[in-house]
Amino acid sequence: TLQWQSPRNRRVMSLNLDLDAAGNLAKAQVQLPWQAGASGLPQGSASAQWQAQVNATALQALQPLASLVGARQVNGSMTLNTQGQGLWPRVSSEGQARVSGLRWVPKQGEGVSVGSLQADWGLDMRAPTSPMKAQVQISQVRAASVELMDASVRLHGSVQSHQGEAQATLTRQPPAQPAAAEGTAPLKPERLRLDLALQGGLSWTDAAHAWQGRIQDLAVHLGEAPGREVARLQPMPVQWRQDARTEGVTLGSTRLNLMGAVLHLRQGAWTWADRQRDPVGVAEMDLDLEEFNLPQLLARWQPQAGWGGDLILQGDMKL
Repeated sequence: TLQWQSPRNRRVMSLNLDLDAAGNLAKAQVQLPWQAGASGLPQGSASAQWQAQVNATALQALQPLASLVGARQVNGSMTLNTQGQGLWPRVSSEGQARVSGLRWVPKQGEGVSVGSLQADWGLDMRAPTSPMKAQVQISQVRAASVELMDASVRLHGSVQSHQGEAQATLTRQPPAQPAAAEGTAPLKPERLRLDLALQGGLSWTDAAHAWQGRIQDLAVHLGEAPGREVARLQPMPVQWRQDARTEGVTLGSTRLNLMGAVLHLRQGAWTWADRQRDPVGVAEMDLDLEEFNLPQLLARWQPQAGWGGDLILQGDMKL
């Protein structure tokens, strides 16, 4: 059932949803106080409230309906419990979400499966000193030949000063070996690990939103733990700003070691003068490449290939 009300004698709009689809339950309630704006149209109030619950533990029972949305198979379970109040960006929300054994197979192509997902959050953005915390853990997400073995995201602190950490491990299955190579040892899956740490603060006015901080560390490793370091980014200032029409991201100076080649970024930016008319925007980049011996670098990563020589590379680029 779906019910919407906006009584004449009360400046409150309400929406109530109560759904039962083959034993998969969903409920939602929204209360949106409003007042007439300068144009005479209704405007939402910051005292808006909402809550939602989902208990979908029998998704396989929806199989007869799956073909209507382009799916050949769907199964698994998911639950959600959340509540909050306010209007963006001054909102507060808390909740939990769980996904287990989810699999979606389209009529054409390969499917996607999620072994498990757990998310817990409590965010209050109504004041600069309001607390923020969120944690997400994901495991065994498969799509085609790539698997996200495990990933985690953690956010803690306040609106004006918070820290975040993220880790992820991915594997990619090797291509099928030809019949002539059946006697050789099978190729192992390629493993990649990403680690990210950042800190910063969010600020806003009625006309604009901004985040300013820095990426404290970014590292990529290849192979079995601990793995070989493929990339390492030194601390880098980052600034993002958005208003009604424009948006921009600015990157400060940093140093990137990429497989032994060192890049120095002096400055980078991506700006949009009007997001609606120009969704691509304008990118600017100013960096230089430290002098290095290319054959020596390749020999470290592919010693069996027989690389040799003394080709020296160095340069800079402005985009």
